[in-house]
Amino acid sequence: MGDGRGLTPDAVAALLGDGPHREVADVLRARLRMVPEGARALAAAEASPGDMRARALLTASVAQLLESDPAFAQYLATAGLGRPLAERARQAQGSDTPGAAAPTP
Repeated sequence: MGDGRGLTPDAVAALLGDGPHREVADVLRARLRMVPEGARALAAAEASPGDMRARALLTASVAQLLESDPAFAQYLATAGLGRPLAERARQAQGSDTPGAAAPTP
């Protein structure tokens, strides 16, 4: 998943507030709004996050964006969405060192 194109589910979750990647979501939101289809899909999914059709359209728009712009997909992969879950957990606990133990209270 180093190229970022497999990040569509995490990207959609970030856009709809289901994830911790607010800054990445803001950049992705701006990119989607640059094309009419992306803007419509984003608006519909944000208006009704539980609407599975709206979410599916947003997922398709995000996937199309990431497939059409490998450089942007790579950016997303290096901007938080592409980090392995264990690394994200360490960072959330205040440690970026792989293998470092979590701080004890």
